[in-house]
Amino acid sequence: MKLSPEVPGGWRQRHLGCDRKAAGRRFCARPSFLDPRHPPRFRRCLTIPVALGEQEFSQWRFQYTIRERVADIVQPDLFYYGGLIRSIRVARMAALRDMPASPHLSGGFGFIYLLHFASCVPKIGPWQEYKEGVKQYGDWFNPPLRIIDGALIVPQGPGVGIVDPKEVLKDAAVMKPVG
Repeated sequence: MKLSPEVPGGWRQRHLGCDRKAAGRRFCARPSFLDPRHPPRFRRCLTIPVALGEQEFSQWRFQYTIRERVADIVQPDLFYYGGLIRSIRVARMAALRDMPASPHLSGGFGFIYLLHFASCVPKIGPWQEYKEGVKQYGDWFNPPLRIIDGALIVPQGPGVGIVDPKEVLKDAAVMKPVG
């Protein structure tokens, strides 16, 4: 699985037109539209793929986006959209239209959900969002998770391979209830 930082701001809106200043961007992420019928106007004047869905919560709008090819890449958020199962449903709908699903995720331990997603969705797209959780938590796994040449290898065993919880929690502070 290839990782890349999120690339917001790859486009600028000018009334109903757009500015082609997307130099260096691999895809245009997060154009915000209240009406899903608007993106095709912008899509036509971009030379890079458009990814939509990171703030989406409606299955109907994902269906519309995929059916009408409003975007080139669907991007359900593994937390905001309602979890792994709902996001996998979107990825399966997208796969039927030969569209990649490159999920959006929040920081912290979110990369673990991305690993689960990548291990069972065949068309995840060439780039995945990375918020550096592996740097903080990579040693919690056996074998330790590392990013090598921009790629994170999905563990092959059952689960995600977290080491003995006693080892992970050995330096944790015990919190006492207030009151």
